[in-house]
Amino acid sequence: MAILLANLGTADLTIKIDGYFLPLLDLQVPVQEQHHNPEALEPEDKNAKQVWCDRNNLIKQFITQDLGITPKTHKSTKPSTQYFKVDFRQATEKIRKYYETATTQWHQRIKVGRLLGVIKTALALTDETLTCYLFTSNQDSKHDQDTVFAAKILEHWFSYDTSEISPKDRARITLVPKYIPANLPLARGDEDLILSYYYDQLQTLDRRETLFISIQGGTVYMKTALKIQAIGAGFKAPIILEPQLDVSRLMAGETSHCKRLSYWRFQRQQKYEDIKQLLNRWDFAGAKTILEDWQAILNHLASKNLTEDDGLLEKEQAKVKRLLIGFDTAVAWLNSDQKATESNLKQLSEQESAPFAQYLSNELRVIYNLYARLVIHNELKQI
Repeated sequence: MAILLANLGTADLTIKIDGYFLPLLDLQVPVQEQHHNPEALEPEDKNAKQVWCDRNNLIKQFITQDLGITPKTHKSTKPSTQYFKVDFRQATEKIRKYYETATTQWHQRIKVGRLLGVIKTALALTDETLTCYLFTSNQDSKHDQDTVFAAKILEHWFSYDTSEISPKDRARITLVPKYIPANLPLARGDEDLILSYYYDQLQTLDRRETLFISIQGGTVYMKTALKIQAIGAGFKAPIILEPQLDVSRLMAGETSHCKRLSYWRFQRQQKYEDIKQLLNRWDFAGAKTILEDWQAILNHLASKNLTEDDGLLEKEQAKVKRLLIGFDTAVAWLNSDQKATESNLKQLSEQESAPFAQYLSNELRVIYNLYARLVIHNELKQI
């Protein structure tokens, strides 16, 4: 079984309005200030571009006419300017009600492109079943960006017979909404409480499973907490999946492409620090055990094609292979096993084997070995 951890966000849900799919969250930004880097984010199609430019008015009409909700009007910092803010919680509560009573009609209007892109990417990277834990907010204050009803819409959407997911893949997916305690401050407050919550959730998971993470949704505190706790939880190779925003794909209701980020280089630093501490105590066997564990992680990443930096990964694999030979040589040398030492040295380059070779040819090598052992025992205060 593979695991996906994701903070559910308001942008994980889009609604078809005037022929195109739009995220409801755009009403949270002043209409006059909707200039999201047009060169990078504007759709290519002329009609789609017009809808995108006018999306805030279109969303307002959808909220008022289709859902029967009056958007709140707020004063902007600019003189004589107002902007409209949708209550996402209230809107999704209405959509959920309509969706469950008229599923066929509303299913055609709902897309979950960002989350579905993450799930499809994860499925493509593993042959196992995928359990998706969706961290969902339902605060005591009934915050206007709570995702509790969006989560219920997503559950209904994934249960519907849609061509966007093959029956085979559908059978591999299990959605598990994780409702964050209502009294937990998500926007501001005690960060330790949020970190503690995510820590507790990860303690229930099997560390041997492949772990995928998506942190695009949620508040800043939620993103930080999930990322920190997931990376430090001890999973073999956590992979962060980052959906890439493409307005044309979003408006067409297509899934997001995802960038894969593996934190194996962060893990490498930790592993080598542990190895260094063991080598300071002349514990070659212990250092070798940690290095073999690290080699298994690298081989797992390479075999599953879980990273997008294969060149660096291959170099690290080659380095670890030679380090293991060096550790085997050191252990054999300390054990006065000349046959094993000579066999290992043949696998190393001339430069790498030179420090050992000069002692193997020395008639006093047994005395040198005994002296080295005495020095080690003295340093470790074992004599």
